[in-house]
Amino acid sequence: MMLSLDDIKGAKTKEAVVHIDGWGGEVRIRQLTVAESSEVAALQGRGEHAAALVRLASFALVEPRMSVRDINALPADAFEAIREIADAVGEIEGPKS
Repeated sequence: MMLSLDDIKGAKTKEAVVHIDGWGGEVRIRQLTVAESSEVAALQGRGEHAAALVRLASFALVEPRMSVRDINALPADAFEAIREIADAVGEIEGPKS
């Protein structure tokens, strides 16, 4: 069956509730949009890996909603939780071909 543009645009964004060990609790995350993924990839391409992870987390967090500024204000030991969020986003997005 041939997909229409409306079929493609109507695809549901995947979400998941995941436990973040670094924060000792659960958060709701979602997969990134194409534009968000491109922005994260651009940061990584410039070697700004920490900034890319922070941006990814700010895009992906649904509950609690956190901006880049909110995340950057966290203590440095919270960065492990940001890595956990990035890993969890990769899992809900599925394998890349």
